[in-house]
Amino acid sequence: MTKRMDVTFGSGNVKCAGYLYLPDDPVTGKVPCVVMGHGFSGTRNLGLTAYAERFAAAGMAVLVFDYAYFGASGGQPRQLLDVGHQLDDYRAAVASSPASIRTGSRCGELRSAEAT
Repeated sequence: MTKRMDVTFGSGNVKCAGYLYLPDDPVTGKVPCVVMGHGFSGTRNLGLTAYAERFAAAGMAVLVFDYAYFGASGGQPRQLLDVGHQLDDYRAAVASSPASIRTGSRCGELRSAEAT
């Protein structure tokens, strides 16, 4: 079964929420990390799970996140669609999860939900 952890990362002054999926068969050393966000106003629970699980089954880590102002991420007003900010969120997600991560450790500046 794919391991999924609730994580957060900062984007500007907003905390974005995500899921970090780890490979089914953890290996020693580094694995590639795929970063995924939904289009416009979609959230991490709207269809991205199946993709994340397939990537994880293929041996990759996957960070799936909600944009600021949507889903489990922070920010006011809610449901604010700001494409420029969404691009900043993507940049922050990529910066928080290096291209390769060590399995069993934190992904860049990601924080587990339990630690936040």
